[in-house]
Amino acid sequence: MPSAPAESYVDKARRAIRGPADVVLLVRMTAWCVTFRVLKHVLPIESLVALARFGITVPDVRPQARMKDREARVVTLCRWVARFTRVSNRGPCLERSLIVHRYLAALGAHPTLVIGVATGESATNPLRGHAWVVVDGEAVDETPQSLAGFHAVVEFEADGHRVSA
Repeated sequence: MPSAPAESYVDKARRAIRGPADVVLLVRMTAWCVTFRVLKHVLPIESLVALARFGITVPDVRPQARMKDREARVVTLCRWVARFTRVSNRGPCLERSLIVHRYLAALGAHPTLVIGVATGESATNPLRGHAWVVVDGEAVDETPQSLAGFHAVVEFEADGHRVSA
């Protein structure tokens, strides 16, 4: 029995982008991604988090009133933006995590941005860094394998305050 053809990017986009507001969100995320891609080389992480928080207020939303579907779309759209604006072999995890943290905070999800390190694979690469977002105690858009070996070094709450890991 032949398998079903793989879903194209256009089909995925049609399913995930639900209207003009999502198109505007994609454009804004793209601008943030490019901005963070440049600024991460010259600004400390605290400044990047503060910039990501620019213009965002964290609403006081009860957990049952959160828009889980909208949160999932934000994460999906951000993953696409980070993947398609990538200009090097280095991962886009910091940019993606800063943007997800920004927009999930605006939705009242109370995300935590986590920066972690793990030992590298070789003497020339002694440490690896990774950034991810946690909501409700679960890493967003990550697998246990992608976080294996990483230890949190610093965390930032939804309001941008730094917390020791």
